[in-house]
Amino acid sequence: MVQTILAGLPTELSRIASDDLRPASIGVTEFYALTAKDRFQTRVLVFCPHKGENRGLGVRYHASKLSQADFAVGTFYGSDDEEKENLSDVHQERFKNNMFNVLVATKAFGMGVDKPNVRATVHINLPNSIESFVQEAGRAGRDQKQALCYLLYSDVPGWT
Repeated sequence: MVQTILAGLPTELSRIASDDLRPASIGVTEFYALTAKDRFQTRVLVFCPHKGENRGLGVRYHASKLSQADFAVGTFYGSDDEEKENLSDVHQERFKNNMFNVLVATKAFGMGVDKPNVRATVHINLPNSIESFVQEAGRAGRDQKQALCYLLYSDVPGWT
């Protein structure tokens, strides 16, 4: 499901964006491509309620699926394990420096991160509150260009 959304994102943005709100890198071929400086122009955030593999709701589950679909994917989640927490910090820095085009994270991500080129957020399941949803969805389109926010929900196990 998430792979399908991400694959269709350039086309959907092209369809709905007026010329004055159209992001520069909206074409299907360049949307997820590296620039000449080996950086990504477009970023997408995928928010998951859990960090693990559980029932398709976890960061590691979706990061694995998206990596297999050739996205440059980083992960971020809180952890009791210092080594894993350090890896999340490394991935957050790489995301901030445009070295990933997709970051799969829990709600622990993003305080103080202000990326102007986030084109979409995808929420796997409902956030804890409407305030959380607004905060997380609000990370997209900070450059005042068109962005999309998706909220996926199903009570059927294994739906993702």
